[in-house]
Amino acid sequence: MAKSWPCCWCNCRRAWVLTVDAGAGFFRALRQRVTCDIACEPRHASWFAPEADAMLAALRVSRVAADPPRAPGDGSPGGWRGFAYYRMHGSPKIYYSSYDDDRLAQLARQLAGVQPSWCIFDNTAAYAALRNALALQALV
Repeated sequence: MAKSWPCCWCNCRRAWVLTVDAGAGFFRALRQRVTCDIACEPRHASWFAPEADAMLAALRVSRVAADPPRAPGDGSPGGWRGFAYYRMHGSPKIYYSSYDDDRLAQLARQLAGVQPSWCIFDNTAAYAALRNALALQALV
C-alpha cells in the first residue's frame, strides 16, 4: 500500500443513487488502497438514509457535513464518527457568500467536539474562503 494522505475526500455525484452493495464495494476497494481517514460528500438524498449511515460507519467512512445542506441530515457529520469533515460552500449564495462571526463561532464549537476534524471553505467565487478560514483558525 502506498504512502497515504491524512484524509481522502470523495465527492459522490448527484446522479449516484446509493445502493448499499455498490457503495460498500466502492469504499472497500478504496480502503484497500489508502490508509487514511475517508470522507464522503454525497449529493443524492439516498445517502442520508439510516442504511447508508450504517454502511458508512461499518466501513469507517465519515459523511461530510456540507453547508448549505442538500438533504435532511446533510448539515451534520454522519457515517463513521472517528473524525469529522465539514465543507462550507457559502450560504445563502453557494460559492459566493461569506460566513458571519456567529456562524464561524458555531462551527468552531462543532469542530472542537470531534478530533481529528477538517474544515474546507469552498466559497471562493467572491474570495471569502481565505478570510473565513483565517477567522475560524483564530477561534479553534
